[in-house]
Amino acid sequence: MSDNKNRGLGKGLDALFGTAETFETPLSVNSEAKNSVSSIPMHLIDRNMDQPRQEFDKEKLEELADSIKVHGVLQPILLTQKDGRYLLVAGERRWRASKIAGLNEIPAIIKTLTPIEIAQIALIENLQRDDLNPIEEAKGIKNLMSEYGLTQEEVSKTLSKSRSAIANTVRLLNLPDYIINYIKEGSLSAGHGRCLVGVSNSQLQKKLCDKAISENLNVRQLESLVQKSDIKTNDSEKKSTGSAIKNELESA
Repeated sequence: MSDNKNRGLGKGLDALFGTAETFETPLSVNSEAKNSVSSIPMHLIDRNMDQPRQEFDKEKLEELADSIKVHGVLQPILLTQKDGRYLLVAGERRWRASKIAGLNEIPAIIKTLTPIEIAQIALIENLQRDDLNPIEEAKGIKNLMSEYGLTQEEVSKTLSKSRSAIANTVRLLNLPDYIINYIKEGSLSAGHGRCLVGVSNSQLQKKLCDKAISENLNVRQLESLVQKSDIKTNDSEKKSTGSAIKNELESA
């Protein structure tokens, strides 16, 4: 496996930019600094279609655009060159808001990055800013493993998360679409999803999901219901098995 796979990313964005402060430095930064800032024409920048974050609050974008009109873009976005243009790696919210604000150029740091570094940085940036919903996070992690061959252990080191946390996050993608949508929109939390993903009976899973939403159950309450349901299911299966054995004996 390539040595580039985890190059400079084991400690998140700090490892790439030197320190988090470097990336967050306002545009008064000296042009001779380690990560110099350039003004890049907006029309030369392409969105990263593999960006983990897909949901952007329109109202908050408008608020940021209003701020940019007055104060400008205080934090540069991150770009990498591709086919004579620039690919957006980090800072999509600022880029979108700058388009709304009518900017022709945007301040940016330009780095030479491999495809796997682009995927990792995009995911790390959103996680550090707490910008992803649990499903976007799960898809981003799964992408690192399926597209770039990272193991759970390698992903856990890159994102500074435990292997169990990585596994539990990805498991959310095994849920049916309607539950995934509830989690994406915030009607259910990732904790609710982790409870429901262990329920193998699809009808029972739906009943528990509907009850959690209609009664606004917290995760602990839902866990209790799931455990009680498991006990009832096991008892029912034992009774069913016992009856079957009894019938076989009587017909023998």
